[in-house]
Amino acid sequence: MNIWSVLGIITGAGGVGGVANALLTDNAFALPKFEASPAGRILRPGVLGNVFTGALAAALSWGLYGPLADFDVTAGAGGPPVKLTLFVLAGAVVVGMAGARWLTGEIDKRLLKAAVVKATENAGDVSRLDEMRAAQPARALNLAGALRRVP
Repeated sequence: MNIWSVLGIITGAGGVGGVANALLTDNAFALPKFEASPAGRILRPGVLGNVFTGALAAALSWGLYGPLADFDVTAGAGGPPVKLTLFVLAGAVVVGMAGARWLTGEIDKRLLKAAVVKATENAGDVSRLDEMRAAQPARALNLAGALRRVP
């Protein structure tokens, strides 16, 4: 098999990892969409964003750390035959899941922060909303703990 065929298989395996991540999170088979929040619009990647991120992560990981990381891509198709092992294929799925999980983790942080700000607005204590919107997660938690309930 040539290097480009193997790269295609690795990319596909990473995409499978992206699907697995979408099923393990609340993305399931949702399409990409924007979610309105007090801080602006938040892109929710859905299954397509998870597949793309997983495929890209697996391909990059294999290109950086795989057995042919030093392969001269300008040498043409006359290079050495490429062997694809089950270990490498399984690794691509795991890297795809990890890459897609990173993406959904970042989106989830934005959504949860927007939920905290919205809940604070609804509770009636708006004294620190602007500070909370800009705060890092630990600081936002501290600010939320210091809020007082307004009747």
